[in-house]
Amino acid sequence: MNERDSSDASAANPLVEVEFDDDLDDDVAHFQALIDSGKIAAPIITMPPGFLDKIVPRLPTLDSLGLSATLDNLSRMLTPEVLGLRESLLTDSVTAQLASQMPSFKMPELLANSISANLTERMSRAVDNLAASVMKQFDSTILKSIPSWLPNLASLQLHLPSNWRGVRVDVDEIEQDVFQILSEGIPLAWVPNRRVIILLLDAPDAQARRRVISNNRRGIVTTCANVVSSLPLGGRPLFLADTIVRAVRAFQDGHVEAAQALATNVLDTLLSGFSRAALGRTMGSMLNPEYSRQLAEERSWRLQLALRPSFTLMRGEHTVHERHNAFHRNATTHAVTSHQYSRINAVLAIMNATSVLTCFARDTDAFE
Repeated sequence: MNERDSSDASAANPLVEVEFDDDLDDDVAHFQALIDSGKIAAPIITMPPGFLDKIVPRLPTLDSLGLSATLDNLSRMLTPEVLGLRESLLTDSVTAQLASQMPSFKMPELLANSISANLTERMSRAVDNLAASVMKQFDSTILKSIPSWLPNLASLQLHLPSNWRGVRVDVDEIEQDVFQILSEGIPLAWVPNRRVIILLLDAPDAQARRRVISNNRRGIVTTCANVVSSLPLGGRPLFLADTIVRAVRAFQDGHVEAAQALATNVLDTLLSGFSRAALGRTMGSMLNPEYSRQLAEERSWRLQLALRPSFTLMRGEHTVHERHNAFHRNATTHAVTSHQYSRINAVLAIMNATSVLTCFARDTDAFE
């Protein structure tokens, strides 16, 4: 570490500019000694290339500070919508508070972006958790009796999963387009991300939508892994989430057939083993077309965007003598062919397993 004194007649202490070099431990110790001795009145810190790579791993995490549990608890009570705030206002507020505590230290852009991204992700999850909690605790009669000056909690019935934030459309106005995508076995809840949703909505037909899935396959499966990894699960549900991550890794390693088979089995396990706990129905009754109409009448978009693809994927008989290019559970299980096992269908299997698991975990009592 190098020091350069500069005279300042009006200052009680000299101004010391501190430049860190490669010997970080000695630098930090020396810098602390300068502070303790009172030699530094207004430290100016300059960072050479590579400094952030050394210091960032040493910074405390939310877990090490014991803040993770606190944030998770707050997520069940407060959200930007309820407070009437935008997420950006909250993150800007936090940044301002940090700056006020460290007036002589300009936070590196990389670190500031990392903190902001972490807070935004947690706030996004907070919104999702609150919506699920509200819809479990308030029935329609209670919602109607809420004073008008309170947030319109009834609107949370149409609350969309976090991946729809930033999609500048009214879902009610494009209902038929959305239902067409879902009927093709493409889920729209929690995955894919906003950009892919827009591409799917703009695609003119089913073949074009399959090209969208194929062209964005790497980003889609990565999103799936991130979504299930962030779920607050334990026990068997945690195993299912981990299995989806393993399917993603198999896909990324080029084992497309293994990824499709594994993700399809997770989807089948969720629908056959947890439908009754989640929806009060067996898988057979849940896949009944009558329930599909009921789901539409309930206007529960969060459930529809996750579950409607299953009405297509989990039905029908398939044999090895038939050519089935579209992803189907029965064809994947009972008709192992080059037509059924493909890169696109593997992505669809991972997407559907991710969407249903997240739906059951966030919006139902399946795992309670």
